[in-house]
Amino acid sequence: PVPIGGSTPMGSWGYLNFIDEISQQVALKDYSSIVCTTGSGGTLAGLGLGMHLYNQANATKTKVVAYSICDTPQWFEDKVGSLTKAISTNVPAPKDIVSIRDARGNGYSLNTVEELQFISRVAREHGVAFDTCYTGK
Repeated sequence: PVPIGGSTPMGSWGYLNFIDEISQQVALKDYSSIVCTTGSGGTLAGLGLGMHLYNQANATKTKVVAYSICDTPQWFEDKVGSLTKAISTNVPAPKDIVSIRDARGNGYSLNTVEELQFISRVAREHGVAFDTCYTGK
């Protein structure tokens, strides 16, 4: 069976490769951070390890910042650590390749009134639609 979010080393490998793909489309050195949400840790593990390897190879310092939407930052650090160690034996500690911020609110797809007001205001004022599970957090 596939775990929640497809968070396996193979799933994370896809996002490790994503860093190479996006680096061919934009100059990553021009960005201070890549920002994402995290709900199961697989995407975050791949982005973190991929960006770490890219930074080493290109003398850049782009960071990966994640907003946790359902578990604690510590839970995600542990998950990132287990996934990245399954991909490579020479991996820094998770806190050295990703920064995880707590954005759980009421939990996965359970929003606070403030979050719903924020989503509505951004859509109204800027025409950008956030979802209630991830980007609205």
